[in-house]
Amino acid sequence: ENTVVALLPIVQDGYLMTSAIYGDDPTTEDLEGVEANQWLSLRFRGEVLQDVIEFEPNMDLKKLDVMFEQNQDFMIYPNPTVKQTSVYFILEEEEKVRYELYDVTGRLLSKKQSDLLAGAHRIDIDFSLYEQGSYILNFIIGNNKLVTERIIVQ
Repeated sequence: ENTVVALLPIVQDGYLMTSAIYGDDPTTEDLEGVEANQWLSLRFRGEVLQDVIEFEPNMDLKKLDVMFEQNQDFMIYPNPTVKQTSVYFILEEEEKVRYELYDVTGRLLSKKQSDLLAGAHRIDIDFSLYEQGSYILNFIIGNNKLVTERIIVQ
């Protein structure tokens, strides 16, 4: 129930990069994959499309046309995280994008700035060198602070 079996990155023009989804091995007692005829759901930025496609354990390629209703243009996932979190966002035009990562005392730990073209983007932030705890992420597009988010590292 509610197990992530694949993460599908958004690529140019809003398409999802495909991914193989593996079925369960019926020769073992453990459940290691998706069971035959199990219905799969899709989640994007908190919106869930339930029972979108029925899993069939074969090599057939399936094509889905899905449309999510929400028009959010910013997401941080996963949060909480263990090693890495990703910031997903959409730019309407070319912009300077910057993030700043702080510990809870306000000490700047890292920052990065990039000039990015219009379109969908993902910035990965590595937390593997940081201890468990809470961190503050400021995300700035142009001269406007878009979000201040608390990131939890487990």
